[in-house]
Amino acid sequence: MSSVRNADLIEKMTSADKDFRFMAINDIMESLKNKSITLDDTTENQLITNLLKLLNDTNAEVQNLDVKCIALLVNYLAQPRLFSTLDALCKKISEGEEENLRDISAIALRSSIIDFNSLKNVSFHGVVDRLMPQMISILASKSDYSVYEQLLDIISHMFRRTGNKLEFNYDGLNDVLFKHAESDKYGIRRRAQQALAMYAEVVDNNQFKTIVDRVYACCKKYISNTALLKTYVLTTTAICKNSGHRFQQFIPAFAELFLQICNRSQEDELREVALGAFEMFFSRCPEAVAPYVDQISKVVTALLSYDPNYSYDDSDVEDDAKMDVDDASVGGESDDDGDSDDYSDDEDVSWKVRRASAKCIESIITNRHDLLKNYDTFGKLLIKRMIEREDNVKQDIMNAYLALIRQTRLLIPDSVIPWSLRVDSSCMYEKISMETFNEFINEDENRKKIFDALHEQIPSLIRRISSAQKTKNMVVLEKTFVLLAALVTSYPASIGSNLPQLSRGIKQSLNDRDVSSEAIEVINSLICSMANSSATMNQKLLEQIYNLLISKFQVTDMDQEVKDKTTFGIGFFVSSFGDSLGSQLDKCLPLLADRLNNEISRQSALKALTIIARSEKNFSMASVIPSISSHFGEFLRKSNRTLRINTLSLAIAIAERKKPGNFEGVDLASTFVEIPLILCDTDLQITQKALHLAALLVAQHPQQIGSVSPVLEAVIILTKSALVQGKTQKTLLEFLDVYARSDVGSKPDFREFVGQFMEYVSSWKCFSRPAFLTVAKSIATLARENKVSTVLPLTKELEKIILKGQTIEVKILSILIIGELGRFFPAVYGEKNSIK
Repeated sequence: MSSVRNADLIEKMTSADKDFRFMAINDIMESLKNKSITLDDTTENQLITNLLKLLNDTNAEVQNLDVKCIALLVNYLAQPRLFSTLDALCKKISEGEEENLRDISAIALRSSIIDFNSLKNVSFHGVVDRLMPQMISILASKSDYSVYEQLLDIISHMFRRTGNKLEFNYDGLNDVLFKHAESDKYGIRRRAQQALAMYAEVVDNNQFKTIVDRVYACCKKYISNTALLKTYVLTTTAICKNSGHRFQQFIPAFAELFLQICNRSQEDELREVALGAFEMFFSRCPEAVAPYVDQISKVVTALLSYDPNYSYDDSDVEDDAKMDVDDASVGGESDDDGDSDDYSDDEDVSWKVRRASAKCIESIITNRHDLLKNYDTFGKLLIKRMIEREDNVKQDIMNAYLALIRQTRLLIPDSVIPWSLRVDSSCMYEKISMETFNEFINEDENRKKIFDALHEQIPSLIRRISSAQKTKNMVVLEKTFVLLAALVTSYPASIGSNLPQLSRGIKQSLNDRDVSSEAIEVINSLICSMANSSATMNQKLLEQIYNLLISKFQVTDMDQEVKDKTTFGIGFFVSSFGDSLGSQLDKCLPLLADRLNNEISRQSALKALTIIARSEKNFSMASVIPSISSHFGEFLRKSNRTLRINTLSLAIAIAERKKPGNFEGVDLASTFVEIPLILCDTDLQITQKALHLAALLVAQHPQQIGSVSPVLEAVIILTKSALVQGKTQKTLLEFLDVYARSDVGSKPDFREFVGQFMEYVSSWKCFSRPAFLTVAKSIATLARENKVSTVLPLTKELEKIILKGQTIEVKILSILIIGELGRFFPAVYGEKNSIK
């Protein structure tokens, strides 16, 4: 920007027209952002002077833009000019005659520090050293509340940004922070509390002890002052959160004091923050607070039921729990809602105490690993308190019990219940043996007691969940399904006869867009759990689940996530109970097969059909195999990798299927012709699956696949790659073995096979030892299916090549072939044919 342009903008900044002033500042900001402005010392000084003057502008829009411009400009200033600008802002804050000027100057200073990113290599530590004494002086003097808030925010940001890289040895800093922690304004107390917690995080151990001791002394000093005591309890919690490793030595003193507060105080908000402190103690210092766990548990169990303004009628609760779950009426729902509406947060804040208790219990469960004691102390209580009238408290109670179940899940190793088990298309691939699970439980007496305690609580837990599913609160409803999903994955087949109680809630949730995804996920979990159960399934219950899934599956206007989960659910169900569906199976399978025509839904349909094809149940898929297989060639031609993998997985599952409904009588030529096109070393996962499928089809359906020569040629080319190792190499050799034993037409004899390999090898321009090994194994695999007399001439020829070969590559390959022949086909080296 030229000097003329700079002078013009500076002149407009002093214009009487507010629009001129506004546009001048805006243009300067744009120039700064684009780095198109060049300032000499005089112009820079004039610009800063005008910007500082405009802080007292009569127009609010000009003031706001001026603050932003100052915050941007300080990043372009060298250290002397930057410090003088910050000093000027501090002077306006401390000496400004008008409150508005002091406020806007404090905001400008805050914006400048928080957005500070100097382009002149000015150290932020130097800025802190320059400003901190001035800010301490302002905080120690009388000023406006809004100024205090801005300065405390600045100090907190300085602590956060510098960390412990700077020693904050500033006289009076401690005193001003504690002074404002006792302000009569909540906003200032809260900011001072945050600043103290961050200050404690960045100081050395001696200063840390000084701060914590003073906080403890203030807690005792203001034991009868609710507002100030609450502030210092929150400060303690924040310090523990930020500096748990250093705070643990102070836990005994604070734990005893806060227990006293919980037991003696009648102030709900005070008990709430004390319980919040206990929650943080268990989270950050579990070992230090362990001696007090029994006392704290006693307090939180009592306060979890603390609801002085509401009477829970136990008889009504039990009647509600024993309700007829198939009844479509939800008459009790309006009563529950009415009771909740009788009390607002202003009238009754006891819910805050109950919520803090639930959170503290969750922290105890998560960080104390005595699971049996947790079940005995908290399990039944949490289930009982799921009748809570406040939905946010109910949600936290469910979270606490969810933590209990998840801690139980940690006891079970991957070999018993796979950690990869999840409610998607892989669920059915992970097999769970209930016999193995029960043996694992009974191996250890303490472990058995833990699972017995959980098993004992499941019926009442299911009743409470069923009752909670009447709520209109989507968060609570979603949490019930998360709880159920965790239960069935931690204790397979645990729901059993209690399952019918959940049918109404699940049925209603399926029709609700907000939670239908979670409802479907729970149904899928239940199906997986039922499939692993040795108990006889209720036929009526199976029909209900099937009808729910089919009705949801046929809905068109729903989220894709729900569609996919519903499709998986049908796959799980048919795979597990297809032999019980009868005529319904012939209606269900075509619906899934039809989804292959839809580009959006075909991926989930392929996975679901793969699950069904891998089922060990005795049912037939013959009615849909022709329509399914007609898509394979088209899908394999597409460049979509996931689609190719899912297509190959389904084709392999059908080919391996022992039950009725495989590729018998189906034209597979359109599928087989695509296989050589996807055999390459750039995607070995697809190559491995394609080779496996080719081997299955050649072995089982040689008359239905057309010519095999293109696949064989692609396999020979593939052996050239050094990347074909491990499972891919093993699959390639399996294909050659199957091909050599098959009765496909136009199959070359052994000598032609070897000639193709050797001719191809002789044309190689680069030497690859791993590839030579693959070729040698391939030739040995083919030789194994021939007579000794057929292979013997090859061994003699190889011996001659080793002695008189023209190139080192051919000699090495010959040696490798001889070695692999000895391993794969030892008969060729009998006593009469041994190598000399």
